[in-house]
Amino acid sequence: MLLLILEVNEKVCVVVKFLFMKEIKNYWLFVLFFIFISACSENDTNPEDEINQKELTEEQKENIAINNWTYEQMSLYYLWRDKLPAPEGLDATQTPSDLFDKLLYQGTEANSKKDADKWSWMTDDYEALKKQFEGISKSTGHSQVLSLVSEGSDQVIAIVTMVYPKSPAEKVGLKRGDIITKIDGKQINKSNYRELLGKDSYTASVSNMVNGQIVDSGKTVSLEAETDFVENPIFMSKVIEESGKKIGYLVYNSFIDSYNDDLDQVFGAFREQGVTDLILDLRYNPGGATSAAKHLSGLIGPASLAGKVFYKSQYNTELQKYLVETEGEDYLNVRFGSHGNGLGLNSVWVLTTSGSASASELVINGLRPYMTVTTVGSNTHGKYAGSVTFQNKETGRTNWALQPIILKLANADGVTDYWNGFSPIVAVEDDFFTELGDVNEGMLRAAINDITGGSNVPARKASSASIGKYFRFYNPALKPDQMGNQVELPELSL
Repeated sequence: MLLLILEVNEKVCVVVKFLFMKEIKNYWLFVLFFIFISACSENDTNPEDEINQKELTEEQKENIAINNWTYEQMSLYYLWRDKLPAPEGLDATQTPSDLFDKLLYQGTEANSKKDADKWSWMTDDYEALKKQFEGISKSTGHSQVLSLVSEGSDQVIAIVTMVYPKSPAEKVGLKRGDIITKIDGKQINKSNYRELLGKDSYTASVSNMVNGQIVDSGKTVSLEAETDFVENPIFMSKVIEESGKKIGYLVYNSFIDSYNDDLDQVFGAFREQGVTDLILDLRYNPGGATSAAKHLSGLIGPASLAGKVFYKSQYNTELQKYLVETEGEDYLNVRFGSHGNGLGLNSVWVLTTSGSASASELVINGLRPYMTVTTVGSNTHGKYAGSVTFQNKETGRTNWALQPIILKLANADGVTDYWNGFSPIVAVEDDFFTELGDVNEGMLRAAINDITGGSNVPARKASSASIGKYFRFYNPALKPDQMGNQVELPELSL
């Protein structure tokens, strides 16, 4: 799942809307029909313009209504509100997705456009979006990374990274490290991978990695996505005892509020077993709720965190000014709570990859002013901003929803804009071909060695340098460009 569930007061969405409504309400409708009215006034009547009005299709009228609503929300809340194109330069009849793409901030040349908005999106299936943020989706219950077989190759393979318990994938025997080379008998390549891997039902040809070579196992598995599969974000928790240390290990795959009580139980068990150190595995966690990130961080850090700033919100200029004037400066600060099951640690090791985004990076950034956070693995994604869900209730088209970036997140020291991600302090590749939780799995071993000061079992890199080098993350339930942008917010009164 990338994103952030933001703790935004409902008052913001009602009162601020009132302040700016007159600027933009139905602007496109005005622009569109002003042309016709002007022409008629010049010639008393203009039959051609009357025909043009009548020739608007029902689809175009629908697009105009949705696009008006979209521009209205973006004009109020979008972080880069001042960079929005003027409405008169836009075609209100184009498809909502095409128009939305034209509204997104493109970044600056000075930053090589790394600061561009890569995370906002819209959907015409609000209910599916809502379920997704709850960890419910149409899924086969496994995740994978894609890789080219070698540099310059057209051949794509899908390496299974995780298989969820009781999932369709587990039932057919799929496991971490399996390599999918064909779908329904077709070789996966750069041209067809989205189509083939996006299917709800398919037969996969499975290969294995043997001595650094991909070897066809002759095995095929038939997968069919489960309509409402529930993925518990707490994938694994255990205690590892080594060199006199009791190390808690937690694999956490998405920040979902409804699992906070489960996190409390995990940390309660860690306390009971006398855990002295913690390895937090966020390598495949693209984000989620900021409130869940705050909860988890509070369970990890020193007891003195309670009441201190976890992150500071930075909205667009107009919205920021309004919030400070009406709610006070401290409204922008989100603070740690207190937790009875907290470990009270002064250091934590976090396993990361480019799939660690948004709320995962918020945990790293939010804790660093107060404790030592050692990142182990590879560079994180680089998402320093948060978004909220706006459902189109006003026009009755409630299936449509926006997920726009509305704020930046800064830690207590003011650190934000980390679009390059966080570099690993201990660099090691993901060891796709060893089970998660195995103490010899490359990233876990590197963290254990750093904690214990040991080197008796060296951290291993992935079995194939080319595989490790060319992979990228892919979740069939999402469009590739939506990674790290799965966020939610309590219902808003729009």
